[in-house]
Amino acid sequence: MTIFTSLFLMSCGVTTKLPVSQTVPAADIKVNVKQDKSKNYTILLTAKNLASPNRVDSQYNAYVVWINTKENGTKNIGQIINSNAKTVKQKFSTAFIPTEVTITLEKSGNVSSMSEKVITTSKLN
Repeated sequence: MTIFTSLFLMSCGVTTKLPVSQTVPAADIKVNVKQDKSKNYTILLTAKNLASPNRVDSQYNAYVVWINTKENGTKNIGQIINSNAKTVKQKFSTAFIPTEVTITLEKSGNVSSMSEKVITTSKLN
């Protein structure tokens, strides 16, 4: 990562709007990634009109946020806490450099591999 890119991420971060989901088309989801003073990455997720997971599919209880990283593969960074809220804002933190974000439906939030129920995914700018 160049010094310029590091400084840019530290100062204002990069916001990425995730593609419209075929499963939850009303959801409007954005993520902002920035690096903090400790060299960790903070990911602020904002989701509007995101239905509760069990309303999308009664077999699932959680939305899980995954990142693909430059050198450490795919990581579960946490669960979106949502109960049909108009807007959900949630912060995640990781020591790994995120290159892509994916949101999946899962039966629980503490899974170690992704289900095939992908809500949306995007490379990070």
